[in-house]
Amino acid sequence: MNKQRDSKNLRKDMKADIENLDPKSLYFFCVVFAAVGIFMFFFNMSVHSDAMAYLMGLFGAWMLALIALYQKTRNARHTVLGILHSITALMILFLVTGGQNGYSIIWLLLMPPISMYLNIYYGGFFSILLCVVTALYMWTPLHTVPFGYPYAQTWLTRFPITYFIETIICLEMQYCVWTYRKEHQELLENEEKANHAKSDFLANMSHEIRTPMNAIMGMCELVLNEEGLSDDVRENCANIHLAGRNLLGIINDLLDFSKIESGKMELVCGPYQLDSMLNDIINMAMARKGDKQIEVIVDCDPNIPD
Repeated sequence: MNKQRDSKNLRKDMKADIENLDPKSLYFFCVVFAAVGIFMFFFNMSVHSDAMAYLMGLFGAWMLALIALYQKTRNARHTVLGILHSITALMILFLVTGGQNGYSIIWLLLMPPISMYLNIYYGGFFSILLCVVTALYMWTPLHTVPFGYPYAQTWLTRFPITYFIETIICLEMQYCVWTYRKEHQELLENEEKANHAKSDFLANMSHEIRTPMNAIMGMCELVLNEEGLSDDVRENCANIHLAGRNLLGIINDLLDFSKIESGKMELVCGPYQLDSMLNDIINMAMARKGDKQIEVIVDCDPNIPD
């Protein structure tokens, strides 16, 4: 049961991966296929192969229609399936008719890498389908149909094997790429969750610390307002109040950082007292200086606007 469930989940993930296809890549393939179809239309017309010319012209027009459809719907699944269906049908036609002197069968070798780049699940399905059709056609009496191209025995024997090996190699390589990309995406998601958890923790802890800190600062202010305090007590209370203010500023900065990481930080434009900021910086430096034999010199331009 677990293996069946894992297999279903794997197929579901591979199908869903089509939505992660870069739109630029989808446009690129559609434009290239359309250009190839239009070019082959004029080329076949020049060599008086009218049937193949009309077919390639229709193929190019279909690719242009898929571009218009994708621009309107933004549905990558329908667009990719439209590409794969049309290419598979065209490749089967090339396989049977041989195209120009049997050369068109070479185009089949482009099917696995291109289709699996678009999507490993659907591309792999159509590549394997074409592999089965190729083997059935070349290894059975089907290749003797009157309208079929008379391939040499070497081609009839070896080409299906070559195509099968290429399909397996492309499947393995594209599966490895898909697996690495999926693992990378999971790592990014886990990292983002960890960052959100860290931000939530900092925000919650900052709120929890702010409440008792405000209480401590309030008690210090009440003590400082008392009369008859000794100089030592007054100095100690002033230091506690100053340290509390500095710590409260750090807590507010932590809250700001958590808001920035969560994208909820809002800038408030308004008047600002520059001397207040300088005073806070000086007080923080003096608090860290303590009783150390360090001289702190503050030199501010008196023309600095308030």
